[in-house]
Amino acid sequence: MPIKTKDFNVTPKELRRILIAFQFMQAKPMFILYTTISLLAITAYLMFQEIFFLFFILAATLVVLIALSLPFLLDVKKQQNNLQFQTRHCEIEEDFFSTFFADGSSDKIRFDNFRKAIRRSDYYFLYLTALQFYYLPIAAFHTEDDLKCFHSLLKDKGLLESV
Repeated sequence: MPIKTKDFNVTPKELRRILIAFQFMQAKPMFILYTTISLLAITAYLMFQEIFFLFFILAATLVVLIALSLPFLLDVKKQQNNLQFQTRHCEIEEDFFSTFFADGSSDKIRFDNFRKAIRRSDYYFLYLTALQFYYLPIAAFHTEDDLKCFHSLLKDKGLLESV
C-alpha cells in the first residue's frame, strides 16, 4: 500500500492565505457569541438608556477587531521552519509518513506521533503538536485511488477530524 506523492511546495503567501482562512473557520463560534452578546447589549441599551451598555458594546467591538487583525499581522515565513517552503514529496506506508526534501534531507514519522489530521477541500494538515503540522496538498496525489487509500488510512488510525 505504499503511496508516493508528486513533488510539491508551498509559498509563504499561499501558506499565509491557508492559515488565515483556517483561523477564521476556528473563530466562527467567537463570532456567534460576540453577535449574541452585542445584540443583548444593544437591546439593554435601548431599553434602559444606560451609558454602561454603550461602553460595553464599544469595548467588545475593540476586542473583536484586535482578535480579527492578529492573523494579518503574522509573518508566516518567520514562524515556520524553512523546510515548509522547500520542494518535497511524501511516501506513505501503513505505519510511517516520510517526507523527502529537495535539499536531500528527510523526515520519517510514525503515524502514532500525529495528534490529528484535518482535511479541507484542497489539502490535509497533519498535526504533530497543536501548532506544528505537515501540509499535504490533495493535488500531490498521483491518482484518486492513492487519495482514497490515504484518507481511509487516516480514518483507520483515528486521526481524521472534519472542519
